[in-house]
Amino acid sequence: KNVSIHFNIMADKLQEQMEEIRRNEREKQKMEKKLLQSQINPHFLYNTLFSIRCAVEVGKNEQAAKMLSAFIDLLRSTLAVKNTTIPLSDELETTRKYLVVQKLRYGEKINYEIEMPKDTEDCMVPPLILQPLVENAIFHGLEAKSEAGTVIIESAFQGNNLLLTITDDGVGMDSETLEKVRASLHQTVIKDAHSIGMSNVHNRIRLNYGEDYGMSIDSFQGMGTTIT
Repeated sequence: KNVSIHFNIMADKLQEQMEEIRRNEREKQKMEKKLLQSQINPHFLYNTLFSIRCAVEVGKNEQAAKMLSAFIDLLRSTLAVKNTTIPLSDELETTRKYLVVQKLRYGEKINYEIEMPKDTEDCMVPPLILQPLVENAIFHGLEAKSEAGTVIIESAFQGNNLLLTITDDGVGMDSETLEKVRASLHQTVIKDAHSIGMSNVHNRIRLNYGEDYGMSIDSFQGMGTTIT
């Protein structure tokens, strides 16, 4: 009888410990999601405000006013997001607004194409998983290119999974840089501006869906970059 009582006490304590571990893990994931989400916001806010400042400094005040208006529209839609997942169509709309701001700054130098079948737009995704990657394509791929460039955003189903692809025909990366960027994906705190957006998206996808999911990167110097 005493053995049975002690066994029940140990089983209860073990159950309590397991519950505590699960609570801590859930809290950790919530905190990491918040950290990773907040990490990207200052990055794209800074870059967008810098674009508007550049327009003002060169006397393009009308263009700056249009950019500021588009930027306010972008902020309104971005800051309104309260949920951990949103329809892909909403994320696409935020990304379109971001592209409007960049088109106003760069003109014909920056072009974009969006190829998203309607049946993918209802898929629920974490917010800000397209915009940071499009931003990366513009600032690190197309801006450094002397001629005009294009970023293409695509979605498709691959079995039961949603496949999102962002492709640019910018300057690309050499193999050494590509390996460094790939290695940085698993870090939650990134100092390199080239990698912060990609690392943020990769880690949030893994936190939401598991380690089987995330991002892959292919790039060739002088040809461009594809993020899947």
